[in-house]
Amino acid sequence: MTVQLQVVATKGVGAKAGFKVPVVSLELGGDGSRQWQNTSTITVVLDPPVDRNGMPVKVTSTTTVSKG
Repeated sequence: MTVQLQVVATKGVGAKAGFKVPVVSLELGGDGSRQWQNTSTITVVLDPPVDRNGMPVKVTSTTTVSKG
């Protein structure tokens, strides 16, 4: 079985600037932004359990007694 995890980190910066001239009723302005994104991927491969000799181990339960 293979499990793959992805983590995304995002960082952003924004700015606004503007000015007004009240005598003429003039207003100018602007804004901008920049964003960075970084994705990391981790892959984990899980093999079936084996004993010390490398033989597969069966993981089962054959009990008829219910828990609780």
